[in-house]
Amino acid sequence: MKKDVHYFMGLGYDIHISSIPAAEGGGYEAYIPLLGRYTFIGDGTTVEEALADLERTKEENFNSLLKEGIEIPEPKAKQEDYSGRILVRLPRYLHKLLVEQAADNGISLNQHISSLLASGFPVSELKKTIKEMCDLWNSAIYEYEIPEASSAYPIPISPYPYHKAA
Repeated sequence: MKKDVHYFMGLGYDIHISSIPAAEGGGYEAYIPLLGRYTFIGDGTTVEEALADLERTKEENFNSLLKEGIEIPEPKAKQEDYSGRILVRLPRYLHKLLVEQAADNGISLNQHISSLLASGFPVSELKKTIKEMCDLWNSAIYEYEIPEASSAYPIPISPYPYHKAA
């Protein structure tokens, strides 16, 4: 199939519509983010006018880009059949931590993870999780003494830093 102006005009690009503040003249603007927020844009006093202006802009810009031989991105096929299920592999310590947090909140693990994802995982929760991970790590470090060096018992040079539990 030849990819001409009509081909690109028929593709289902996502269009964003927003109002223009009264201080900037008012009205509406319609644009295609995938093709350039300020390149494929139309405006008007009504949403319909903004969409009509965008259609004119699309045709002009597609013609221009095709003449120049510039590749035009195509929208990805929309997949509307999502099951709502995902499988995520977690380290055991994180699984344990999430189960404990869910129990503390009186909700299922699934509800807890869904709410964390929906809320964008607030920074306060992230800080708490990092602190808990650090505490877990610190509890695993054992205090040990380095023996005196002697010719019978040389101290090996280790590439790892020496940690002493607080």
